Amino acid sequence: MKKTYSFFKSIVILVIFLLCGNLFAQTDIPSLKKVPGDRKINKELSKQKSNLPPDPNSPAIIRNVPADYATIQAAINAAGNGDIILVAAGTYREDITLNKFLKIRGANYGINPNTGIRGAETVIQPGTSDPVNNTYFYIGTNGSSSIIDGFTFDGDNTIINSGVVINGADIDAAEAIGAYEGLSNTIISNNIVKNLNYAGIDFYNYYNGGAATFDNIITDNKFDNIIPSAAGIGIIIYNNCYTNITNNVMTRVRIGIQTGNFSSADLGSGHSITNNTIESYRLGIFHNLIYTNAATFIISNNVFTTVTGAPNNNGIELSSIGSAVGVTVTDNNVTGARNGYNLWNCTSTNTVTISGGVLTNCNTGVFANNYDGYTENAGPSVYAMTGITMTNCDTAIWVRDNILNTNSATVSLNINNTTNIVNGTGTGLLIEGGDASVTFSAGDPVDFNTSLSKYIRLITNGSNVPSANINAQDVKFGGTKGNSSTNAQLFAIEDKIDHKIDWNSLGFVSVKANNDYVTINSFYPPNTSAASIQNGIDIATAGDTVNIGTATFNENVLLNKAVTLAGSGPASTILTPAIACTGDGINISSANANVKDLKVTNYNYGLRTPQQQ
Repeated sequence: MKKTYSFFKSIVILVIFLLCGNLFAQTDIPSLKKVPGDRKINKELSKQKSNLPPDPNSPAIIRNVPADYATIQAAINAAGNGDIILVAAGTYREDITLNKFLKIRGANYGINPNTGIRGAETVIQPGTSDPVNNTYFYIGTNGSSSIIDGFTFDGDNTIINSGVVINGADIDAAEAIGAYEGLSNTIISNNIVKNLNYAGIDFYNYYNGGAATFDNIITDNKFDNIIPSAAGIGIIIYNNCYTNITNNVMTRVRIGIQTGNFSSADLGSGHSITNNTIESYRLGIFHNLIYTNAATFIISNNVFTTVTGAPNNNGIELSSIGSAVGVTVTDNNVTGARNGYNLWNCTSTNTVTISGGVLTNCNTGVFANNYDGYTENAGPSVYAMTGITMTNCDTAIWVRDNILNTNSATVSLNINNTTNIVNGTGTGLLIEGGDASVTFSAGDPVDFNTSLSKYIRLITNGSNVPSANINAQDVKFGGTKGNSSTNAQLFAIEDKIDHKIDWNSLGFVSVKANNDYVTINSFYPPNTSAASIQNGIDIATAGDTVNIGTATFNENVLLNKAVTLAGSGPASTILTPAIACTGDGINISSANANVKDLKVTNYNYGLRTPQQQ
């Protein structure tokens, strides 16, 4: 019986961890288990190391199961490289090792289980019950270039019991299909894979020392009920086992697709994860630990939903992408996740950019952070986003410097043209902590719908605040940029931005050049308790206009800069003391200062100029 190495993998991760530092992600994302030093492969496998495809001119012999051979393994043992094994409909309970390149076809060969009409199934169940260790269809080195098509792999052997029950199925295997010795040019297609305790398909270059393999394809399969309390991965590719993963459908999986530890170049073209539909409990795609000479993976046109009741699901997590390696992430749609995108520890000099697609009904649409992605310190990371639509997310975009981060790693997000669109009633952009920052590109980087409760919020992480100024002059609010907005619109925009106008320790968000805006709501509990015209003046620079909304303000103002103090009209903007007939209303101490369109009343001196002092 070939064992799955679900409990050995952490030894590899531990070595990488020691070499590469803090590179991994959340503790409840599976850490791969330890293999004892004397662990051996239980089946005899050929020592031949060739990954060459079969000679197209050699004759293929068709071998039928059960007509010619009682078991699939017997047919494999008898076959020569390049032969075809046809397995009739029925249930086959056996643990299988494939140690040559063959075409193995079930009764539904060529029929996509997600789109086609299938007949009676060829069902392969594990021959023995071991939901912790058993990979019951194992592909050895010489299995490269094989094609496995048209089966149902059911990890529940219905005539034996393990006691490990998931959604009513008694699970007897950790994995359905696994390969750990280096696999290339292998196709897994048109299969149903279900009821497993660790993973559906696991391609992991372990015994070949992580040497790159290439051009594997996993396509047009259906995965279901791979959802234990840990692990539970539809497809995992690891240690430079390059594989295209396309057009698969997954339901009730804990993690849909996981990549990890890619550092060598792809000798082929197998690094696309596209057009998959994934319903997950914890993670749709976990793209992790990609560095040095690794290929640029393409993650595009995938659709993600969340298992009902899942509290902490992520659509896509991108983590530990380093060196100068990139990743192309386009047009993915996520619904109902805690985080549509979770971005952590991507220190690559090739900025990780996500673009296109729709994020709907997520707690957070895009979450860039320096700790939360793995509950560990990240390294300094820069991300970019462009052309994403976020609808009905509690917070559309959150850039977080977590107080638990102890290495002062910066986390930055560039919000770029083409226009990102934010709809709903939540918060558009949240920036937390002093090492978090956001920049907006020129053009039309984002359009915040006026239905949002807040457009932009700068907040403390409990230790420090985001104090850098932000140029938001190209940002649209309800389809209009600040420079094209009326004063009434700009005052309404101001009330949906929490920044320096409200609390002077924060950074200033500039919506219209050379202007700031003060409204009666321009304060930031508990740090400030009342709006302050003086704060607007303190923020301004020479030549600016400090615009004051409709309200009565109780304060004494020092106009000590060459700025214009502009009210909304004498009947609308009123400056009066808290105690009548006390102090100066506006003390002007600078040349070229202007005051207009407001009423100053009930002070000792309404206006005091240098000549009066």
